[in-house]
Amino acid sequence: MINTTFGNDYFEVFLPISAELTGFTIHELQAAGQAENYYAYLTEHSDAAAFSEFLSVSKNILDTSSNKNQLKNAMVSRIVMNPVLSDIASKIIRLWYLGTWDGIDISELSAQEVWA
Repeated sequence: MINTTFGNDYFEVFLPISAELTGFTIHELQAAGQAENYYAYLTEHSDAAAFSEFLSVSKNILDTSSNKNQLKNAMVSRIVMNPVLSDIASKIIRLWYLGTWDGIDISELSAQEVWA
């Protein structure tokens, strides 16, 4: 279930920014079957203010970038160069590649919830 504090609008930001961070396509991320579980976990277990800022900045970057170069430059200047947002971005990359958040195996938790 998606946390209404962040809402569906920000879920729609989570996938494309995840794709840009990881190099996967949105389709590949969706095919992993974890997108909603990962997003729901982050809305419940990450610093709410920092995650909200990350999603807001990401939405602005995605909405205002008209090409890949602008997108890349905006991600570097507004996310990578910001220590708080960079930390979240790094954790999102690890989440998609390893299924972990702060050392917790989220993929395993998601599978347990599905089979419960």
